[in-house]
Amino acid sequence: IVALDEERVWRLVLWNEAFHTDRGGPWRFEQNRAYAGVSYRVSPRLTIEAGYMNQFIDRRQGADRLNHNLFVTLSRNWL
Repeated sequence: IVALDEERVWRLVLWNEAFHTDRGGPWRFEQNRAYAGVSYRVSPRLTIEAGYMNQFIDRRQGADRLNHNLFVTLSRNWL
């Protein structure tokens, strides 16, 4: 997460995660999820985030799968 302004109201959110498996044989790559989005702090307890996630799934049988996902998230801090 990278602040885009001094007040940290706008933030850039980037993450990547890879999954491996050992189902039915040796360890191997199974899927990767890469995400990029922006977050806006509406108030000290409320944040809205929107972004894009690219999901690649390596299938053993058949064609690999590539999913394009749009996320919109509303988060509330209860503490």
